[in-house]
Amino acid sequence: MKKANKLTQPWIIVSGASGGIGSELLRLLPNTYRVIALSRTPITTPCDKWIDLDLADDTHNGWLELEAAVRGDQIYAVAHLAAALGQRIPLVNQDIESWKDVFQVTVDSSLKLTQICWSGLTQVDNSRCIFTTSGAARTLAPHMGAYGIAKAALERFAQILAIESGEKGPKVVTINPGPTATAMRALVAPDEDPSTIASPQVIAKVFLKYLFSQHLEQGIRIEAQT
Repeated sequence: MKKANKLTQPWIIVSGASGGIGSELLRLLPNTYRVIALSRTPITTPCDKWIDLDLADDTHNGWLELEAAVRGDQIYAVAHLAAALGQRIPLVNQDIESWKDVFQVTVDSSLKLTQICWSGLTQVDNSRCIFTTSGAARTLAPHMGAYGIAKAALERFAQILAIESGEKGPKVVTINPGPTATAMRALVAPDEDPSTIASPQVIAKVFLKYLFSQHLEQGIRIEAQT
């Protein structure tokens, strides 16, 4: 891990940092900020601090480690990139524990992570909180119920958070990556040629753009591939 030697710099926090768009975003972040990476598995990209955090577990020790790491510190941005697909079966056949896990990772942990970081975000001008949504939140895709419904709930959560934050508070941004060649996409569309859709590197650049865009509309929702 890269040694934290920027003790007065604000943090940028990235969840889902061990793969896909999250790991690519880590590679793009500038050295002018301290970076905390959150994931269940160790990361290969250098950062200032990696925290082993299972977002599906509300009692995981990683939550306490994160609280201690950011307590009293400034936070420039939180990028929520962790995701859980859940079972791809009809709603009436859903296992309730799997259903809960999807909502825990997508919605509940987003609330908890935001709550932990909010005080730090309010200490920085033009800070931002970025949530990752999906087209499944707005389409009626069969056998994607847990994922789609959880993403729809996340969008509404972000909308309300933006209203509560107000124009002078941290900017709340929601980004739909669109079809991206990640491990999750391979599960959803196993016959798809990954070379025909956007790479995580390309989509990470969109996240980077909105992390550092100076003029952001509060509560904006971005389609990364339009």
